[in-house]
Amino acid sequence: MKRLCFGLLIGFLVGMWFGINIGKDRVFYDNPLQDNTLTGGAQTSSLTLHSRPLG
Repeated sequence: MKRLCFGLLIGFLVGMWFGINIGKDRVFYDNPLQDNTLTGGAQTSSLTLHSRPLG
């Protein structure tokens, strides 16, 4: 019974991971939590610029 529950849980999590990526029209093994919008990319690049040392 424990194996069945564990298998269902793992199958559900992997299915959600792949399903979200397929729904977003991305490669199925990509990170589904990554923000690929224009504002997300701008925030990432601005954080990169602010973290660089001067000089």
